[in-house]
Amino acid sequence: LGDRSENKSETTDKEGRKWQTQTWRWPVSAAQPGSFEARGQQEWFRCRHDLFNQLVAESSHQLAIKPGVLTVTNLPDEGRPADFTGLIGPLEASAVIERPRIAAGEGTIFTLTLKGPQVGLGKRPTLTLPPGVQAYAKDDNEEKTGERHFRWDLVPANAGEIILPALSFPYFDPVSHSYQRASSPALTMTVLPGRSRELIVSGEITPKKN
Repeated sequence: LGDRSENKSETTDKEGRKWQTQTWRWPVSAAQPGSFEARGQQEWFRCRHDLFNQLVAESSHQLAIKPGVLTVTNLPDEGRPADFTGLIGPLEASAVIERPRIAAGEGTIFTLTLKGPQVGLGKRPTLTLPPGVQAYAKDDNEEKTGERHFRWDLVPANAGEIILPALSFPYFDPVSHSYQRASSPALTMTVLPGRSRELIVSGEITPKKN
């Protein structure tokens, strides 16, 4: 899961020769329990400096990579929440209202953001809103690895202070080996009275005949 990262450094062997090292890392995850092994080969070159101080390969060699073993166990049943969907921590939840101060009848966008290694397993929560507030779900997306957004168009019909409740997501914390929850904060939206409009009818009114 996620993008590969790499790191370069230098070291010196026991003969005083300097070596450059490069390390690649991949975040991985397994959907099923079991034992998994990663292996392969790495090609390396013996080089020398030419007259222009440029590295020139003299020979190439194949070096077997020491296998790495990953053991995956089942998640514990004890303490598992009923709404657990498989999210693994660490997990963060945050929320924001695009325009927290609007007039009745206008709309604004409410965005809930999840950050974590497996946010793709998160399900869109159900919003519990006060009467008079309509919510229209928009397409959710994962704009970048490890970050997912759920969006709603909110349209309040009445003026007043509207509280958008906190939303929580259960996840398994591999450090404490327990189930935890990541919660977004409750938000307040101020709705001002909408502008009244007068309806003007012009022309002669002809009474209906019985």
